[in-house]
Amino acid sequence: MDLDKGRELLRTNIERTIGRSIEDKCFDAIMNVMVPKTLERKSVFIEEGHYCNYVHFIFKGACYAYDVDEKGDKHAFQFSLEDYWIGDLYSYFSVRTGIYNAEAIEETHVLALSKKNFEKLCLENPIYERFFRILIQNAFVALQYRHIKTQSVDAEKRYIEFTQKHPHFVQRIPQYLIASYLGIKPQSLSRIRKSLAH
Repeated sequence: MDLDKGRELLRTNIERTIGRSIEDKCFDAIMNVMVPKTLERKSVFIEEGHYCNYVHFIFKGACYAYDVDEKGDKHAFQFSLEDYWIGDLYSYFSVRTGIYNAEAIEETHVLALSKKNFEKLCLENPIYERFFRILIQNAFVALQYRHIKTQSVDAEKRYIEFTQKHPHFVQRIPQYLIASYLGIKPQSLSRIRKSLAH
């Protein structure tokens, strides 16, 4: 686990989000409460029905979040690679049991922030309250946009937009998960890919 890479990527993530650089002392405040973890491939590290006590910043690897329907089928709704955050915010902030799952697609290295340390960090360093507000705001906007597009745009256009906005996902995320994320069958995605290739 390359923690120096994790530090560097996290600092860049924070400074890009808030639009300015931060002092070393301020950055040390978050690093001092982040817990490094290694997630094995295919390990489920957030589980529906359990409390989600951590949000995770990924500095190496790939994960996805999903829910499971009554038939037992998984429905992916978030992908997270390096420089992304992932966590069940419903559970994290409401202190209720979680409503979805998250699984590592590859061996993944994260920095994890507990709810207790999150509260302390934001109280003592207001810049982090701003940082997390912007992150959550951006996630909410992206969720609304995706929901509307899923309802109103055909599958081929959704796939094209996905590949344009997230070309790095296409290289790392299995096609069946991309199909699930787009709300289409894997066979349909295969046909779309073949059609676009021609």
